[in-house]
Amino acid sequence: MPLAGEHGVAESTIHKRASKEDWSRDLGAKIQAKAATLIRSAAVRNAVRTATRIAECAIVDANADVMFQVRLSQRADIACTTWLFRALLAELEAQTGNLDLFLRLGEAMDTSGTDDNGRPAATA
Repeated sequence: MPLAGEHGVAESTIHKRASKEDWSRDLGAKIQAKAATLIRSAAVRNAVRTATRIAECAIVDANADVMFQVRLSQRADIACTTWLFRALLAELEAQTGNLDLFLRLGEAMDTSGTDDNGRPAATA
């Protein structure tokens, strides 16, 4: 509350008397309190910013590590799949590349000249 209101007089009366008697105000305590508040605010703000940067850095590092592990695993899977594909392709090529072998196999499996029990059928 202003000084004039505290004492029930007009503000102009307070100003006249302060000029006449050369009053001075001691604002040192208010200035010190305001400076302390600003320092605390800056310290808290810096701590929050630092904590945020650390948290962001930790999140980035953790996710980058997960992605790294996934990609390494995928590359290993691709290498294994490629090897398996090539092996199966070579086996298929070996089995289908010998037409004569397949013809002989077909003849051996031909059941047109056998009865239901697989024995040679009687010829007429």
